Amino acid sequence: MCGLVRGVCIPLSQRRQAHNRSLTMIVEETEQRTHQSRFIIQPNLSLSWRGNLVFFLIICSISFGIAGIFTAMGYWIVFPFAGLEMVVLGAALYICSTRAHWCEMVCIGTDTVEVAAGRHRPERRWTFNRHWARIVLNPPRFRGHPSRLLIRSHGKEVEVGSCLSDEEREQLARALDRAMAH
Repeated sequence: MCGLVRGVCIPLSQRRQAHNRSLTMIVEETEQRTHQSRFIIQPNLSLSWRGNLVFFLIICSISFGIAGIFTAMGYWIVFPFAGLEMVVLGAALYICSTRAHWCEMVCIGTDTVEVAAGRHRPERRWTFNRHWARIVLNPPRFRGHPSRLLIRSHGKEVEVGSCLSDEEREQLARALDRAMAH
């Protein structure tokens, strides 16, 4: 086992430090003594939950302020639509914020390759035999679509790094290949 524990994702403060050092959201940890590698892949979190809340409250106050002025002028129908807009905006911010906390971890041990994915803890896991597992970077099917990075073995496959750009996915594929070779 490669040490998959509850706190699989990197805390927000460490994510910001990693983001300030480089623009990738891939953290690689290697234990030289046992030749085990761990890759933590997370989407870019451009705004914290509190930042989203502040943004939402500012937009709500502006929107409801304007709607209040129109309501005072007799155009009452503006107010319900402003409320509907804010409900849709709030739902979109919530969905984006929860998706930004998704995390994948690839552990390459001496005999196994383990992939875990989840928000705050591993929700799904896949285990492959290291000696049979292959890293496959499929080119995009259509122009403008992203490539797909797969770990494949014995007819099973799992996609990793779907939140990354094509360049980051290529870097991850090379790093995974290097780790598998050792």
